[in-house]
Amino acid sequence: MNQSMTPEQLQLLIAGYVLNDLNDEEATVMEGLLEDAEILQAIDQMQFALEAAYAPEEIQPSPQLRTGIMNAATGTQALDRVDLQGAQSINPDLASLSIGALPRWLKVLGTLAALLIAGLSLSNYVMWRSLRIQQARLQSEPLVFSLQPTANVAPTSKVVLQVNPDTLRGTLKIDNLPPLEPGKVYVLWTVLAPDAPFTTDPKNAILTEVFTVSPEGNQTQPIILPSAFQAPELVKAVAITVEDAAAPQRHQSAPILIQKL
Repeated sequence: MNQSMTPEQLQLLIAGYVLNDLNDEEATVMEGLLEDAEILQAIDQMQFALEAAYAPEEIQPSPQLRTGIMNAATGTQALDRVDLQGAQSINPDLASLSIGALPRWLKVLGTLAALLIAGLSLSNYVMWRSLRIQQARLQSEPLVFSLQPTANVAPTSKVVLQVNPDTLRGTLKIDNLPPLEPGKVYVLWTVLAPDAPFTTDPKNAILTEVFTVSPEGNQTQPIILPSAFQAPELVKAVAITVEDAAAPQRHQSAPILIQKL
């Protein structure tokens, strides 16, 4: 790594590079440094640090892919400014770079570059990272189903199913559901689209949970959901029926509570 440049100047230069905010002089200097293995390692570390801060679950692109994109981008910029062969012989006085000429916000980012800066200069990489963050945000939001009573149950009965599609775990909250006679159970069903690639019964349903209720008719219990909830567009309804305890999978009764999607 070139020793004629202070650590702060070098940090700001790399920050400007990954953010695509260098002027012509700074870009020319940076091109002369890209063959330095320590510089490339510093760029990789900055990219990794910001990814960890803003999207801890996203998948890091392979080094080969990132290097190829960076080489393509820097090569295009270099062709517009100088002859590539001549650029390799440039060895300016790096200490002459003007830190004051950089935007104030870039100075702040430069100070935190080792922790927060990633490869935002590459438009396709930015799009990839934004998509991963948006997917993670959507996946982290629970799915909530409020089942409405039909004519087969008291209108005050209410069941709410909350689902985490990432973990396939959920919570079933039951209010005012009457206890059943011996030999009967409540069954929660997940009803899918007819062409869904899952094993279902003749009513396109998956038996999701068998349960009973307390004498008060109120309770909250955890449940495990079928993997179909990871493709929520395939879920067409969530329903509860009353079935024989000996064979609840027969699915012989009409819903007493349901939410259609």
